[in-house]
Amino acid sequence: MLWDAKFRLNASNAVRFIERDLELPSRLDGPDALYEEICMIAALEGRKDIVTMGKTFGVNLAARINDEVMGEIAAKGDLEMVQLLLGLEMILNCFPAIIGSVIDNSAQHGHINILKWLFNDISNGKRRDSIVKRKSESMFLAASESGHLDIIKWGKDIAKLESYEFCKYGAFCNALKGGHISLVRWYRGQDVPFDEYTLPLAAESRKIALLEYLLEYECPNDNPLTCASVFSSESEKYQESLHVLQWLREQHNTPWDESTCYKAAETGNIDALKWARENGCPWDEGTLCAAAKMGHFHIVNYCLENGCPVADGHVYNKALSNLDIPDALKMIKLLWTFDVPLNGQVCAGAAGYAHIEALKWLRSVACPWDLLQRRTLRLYACAVRCEEPIEILKILKEHNHKSWTVSTVQFCIDNNCPVNDDDSLYACAVRCEEPIEILKILKEHNHKSWTADTSAVAAEVNNIRVLQWLKYNGCAWNEWVCHEAV
Repeated sequence: MLWDAKFRLNASNAVRFIERDLELPSRLDGPDALYEEICMIAALEGRKDIVTMGKTFGVNLAARINDEVMGEIAAKGDLEMVQLLLGLEMILNCFPAIIGSVIDNSAQHGHINILKWLFNDISNGKRRDSIVKRKSESMFLAASESGHLDIIKWGKDIAKLESYEFCKYGAFCNALKGGHISLVRWYRGQDVPFDEYTLPLAAESRKIALLEYLLEYECPNDNPLTCASVFSSESEKYQESLHVLQWLREQHNTPWDESTCYKAAETGNIDALKWARENGCPWDEGTLCAAAKMGHFHIVNYCLENGCPVADGHVYNKALSNLDIPDALKMIKLLWTFDVPLNGQVCAGAAGYAHIEALKWLRSVACPWDLLQRRTLRLYACAVRCEEPIEILKILKEHNHKSWTVSTVQFCIDNNCPVNDDDSLYACAVRCEEPIEILKILKEHNHKSWTADTSAVAAEVNNIRVLQWLKYNGCAWNEWVCHEAV
């Protein structure tokens, strides 16, 4: 019987196909990856018989059953499957990650039976106890986040688990954010102190009963972040956020500042923003920037119609940084209709985020280039990779900037954008996969100079073809070229 023919459908159907099969195969004739996938699906569906059969036939279970899969199995509370898989030597090869995932998911979903088995097994010498204890810190954090007090109490009492004391405050913070008043009471009994961040963390849960408990026991109520912490980006929680904000202000005079309006704008909660402003909450340019960045047009309108402070070019760049191209253009046009000032920083943002249509529109309304644009172009010239070099230049990943398209570069050049430090542009081109084409583009547009550093980069990346082309076209070189080649 050829399994590969049967199970070519997909792995999920394969498990159900096995259930209908009258006889098990005597050998495996299909591709290894197929059986690995089948065993993974079987493990997720709790089919020990199929997983055991795969083990018997020598299927590499570790190929698909990784920490993510084991975490999902633990989240379902399938103790027998966890026991089976953790008993396999091939699974133990990636033990630390898998154990961490099993502990986290068991604690988060309240499956204390899996945790008890795991930690009890340590005492029998069957597990790597140092790894389990090292991972146990996350057990307290996950259980506190989900409100499982039974796991917290049990974990604290098991053999010399020092990690509890180490992570006690972090677990307490998770209980606050989750709104678990029973856990908060228990941690309070464990001498975890209330501080200026306790109330803001509890406000994230939007649970008035928890906030009342904390205030009753004289929790500090002088942090403006408390009011800002009630907001959620989920629209169905808008009214709940407003209700808690009103309760904090009207019942306890909790202080607020510009961060309240900022968070209301960022999450799109127009009713809360209006109420805050009507009741004297201050705002600053951050409110408008937050709304523009998140694409909340109705809040941008409200801010501009009601005198919100404006950060000039900064708000345009916020709009460009987090939206797709059509919405970004729509947003900057809206800002412009309210006479929000344009400057060269905006052109820099449009070029930097590769919004070519936005850049064209900005130039059509006389948005200037300036020195900031020059610095931006130098920054993008630090790119070291180009997957499609004639189309896209990617800058250094650690700077977390967007790609810079050749069409944007072409537009900048054609519209007399001032560029200095040309050699950095050439160095960027040399590092691309198709460097000569980009070097030609730069050369054709009359960039002022290139230096021996350009040749040195070519030597550094071991591209003899580019080095020859540079030399033929008059680029200088010096001892650093040989140094980089060596």
